[in-house]
Amino acid sequence: MNVLRAAWVRFQRWLSDLFPPPPPAYPYHPRGFLLTESELRFYRTLREAVAGRYVVCPKPRLADVIDFIPDHPETRWLWRITSKHVDFVLCRPQNMAILAVVELDDSSHRRPRRIDRDRFVDKALATAGVPLVRVDVAAEYSASELAERINAAITFFSGAPKAKTMAPGS
Repeated sequence: MNVLRAAWVRFQRWLSDLFPPPPPAYPYHPRGFLLTESELRFYRTLREAVAGRYVVCPKPRLADVIDFIPDHPETRWLWRITSKHVDFVLCRPQNMAILAVVELDDSSHRRPRRIDRDRFVDKALATAGVPLVRVDVAAEYSASELAERINAAITFFSGAPKAKTMAPGS
């Protein structure tokens, strides 16, 4: 009887090695939509405003837009940019060089924590030489007015030193 029990245990171990149990379920589900309704309405106007001159990238991390100085002794500055995202980034279509950030400000931007977050993002982008255009949420947007604001911001910062960009194909 003990021999059969030992054989059975070995057989079960062999089966469990052959067919491991499925991993535990992760506590995630799809969000459904990348943009809220107001963000999507603005995104459509933003695409019209840039008229194919720029690529509009929605919701990248701030760390995808600006970089942390590698030799800096305080890594807390890195964590501050990896945990935040911006609403839209405008890139040059030829090489995806970052040209500007566009933030859509709704009522949440009047909360004290959000005000602090916005000040940090503003200063971080300005320090890195990346233009920022802030737009208040509205029922409608003017593509021509938005285009003027974007062009003015990019023109203003065009004299600032730019980060190294990769050549196409590299």
